[in-house]
Amino acid sequence: MAPSATNGTVATPVDLPEEVNKPPEGIVLPPKDIRTIIEKTAGFVARNGPVFEDRVREKERSNPKFSFLNPNDAYAPFYSWRLSEIKAGRGTDVSAGRAGEPVAAAEPEKPKGPAQPPEFHYSARMPNINALDLEVVKLTALFVAKRGKSFMTALSQRETRNFQFDFLRPQHSLYQFFTRLVDQYTSLLQTDESDGPNSTSTRLAELEKNIKDKYHILGRAKQRSE
Repeated sequence: MAPSATNGTVATPVDLPEEVNKPPEGIVLPPKDIRTIIEKTAGFVARNGPVFEDRVREKERSNPKFSFLNPNDAYAPFYSWRLSEIKAGRGTDVSAGRAGEPVAAAEPEKPKGPAQPPEFHYSARMPNINALDLEVVKLTALFVAKRGKSFMTALSQRETRNFQFDFLRPQHSLYQFFTRLVDQYTSLLQTDESDGPNSTSTRLAELEKNIKDKYHILGRAKQRSE
C-alpha cells in the first residue's frame, strides 16, 4: 500500500530521474517515498515561496514523513539541495506537479475583519499655516497641476529670493503638503472617457449617491473606524 500523508497531502512514490537519486557527496539519500515527497514539496515551495514551506511544516509537524522540513533532520540537506536545483531550473515533472499526486497547496489566507475601506483621495494633513500662506500654496499647486512641473521649476528659479515661495524647496516643512495638493489637483483635472474611477460619469455618480443618501457618508465613516 502506498504511503500517504495526512491532510490530503499524498506521498505516492513515483519514478524520479536518475540525477535526483545522486545528491552531492555528503548528503544522505532518503528512501524513494520520502524523495518523492521532498521533490513535490520543493517544487511547491519554489513556486509559492517560503510561506508555503512554513504552512506545510506547521500542518505536518506530527507527520514523520515531513521531518525533512526541520533543519536538524538527516534529510534536510537533501531537501535544501533539491530546492536549490529546482529554483535553478533543474526540476522534474514531479516537482512541477505533472507526475503522481501533488502536495496539497496551502489554502490562501482569508482577510480577517471587515473589508478595507476605500482610500482617501482628496485629503492631506493640514500643517500649522496662516491663511495667506495657505492661499499661496493652494493657488501655486493648482497652477502646477495645470501647467506641469516645468512651471514649478521656472517659478522656483524666478522667486528664489521670495520667502513666500520657500515651500517650493524640498527641505521646507510645507513642501510635502504642497506636493500632496498638486497630486490631488492633477487627479481632479485629469479625466478619462472610459468607465474607470477617474471618468466623469463615475465621479458624478458618486456625488449623486452622496446627495441622495445623506447617511452614506456615515456608513463609510463607520466602516473606516472598524
